[in-house]
Amino acid sequence: MNVNDNDLIVSLKVKDLNEIIENLLKDKKKSMESNVLIPLKQCCKIFNVSLTTIHKWKRLGILPKVVKIGGRCYFDQLELREVIEKSKC
Repeated sequence: MNVNDNDLIVSLKVKDLNEIIENLLKDKKKSMESNVLIPLKQCCKIFNVSLTTIHKWKRLGILPKVVKIGGRCYFDQLELREVIEKSKC
């Protein structure tokens, strides 16, 4: 059996196709945003709290683990966004 580009190999419901497309777009967005690091001072501005509070939240596990580069600490943007989204509920 020969298959060409115009052959239909599966049938999908519109709902299922929309879900597949939505998941692909989410994955693409995550990959585009990955590896963006937020310095601790910027995190203070985001939450409008002091550096002491940020360190306390880290210790309590409220904030994600830090990424250390050259003696400086950063948060992964996606992980920080997840914390913000969870706190809105």
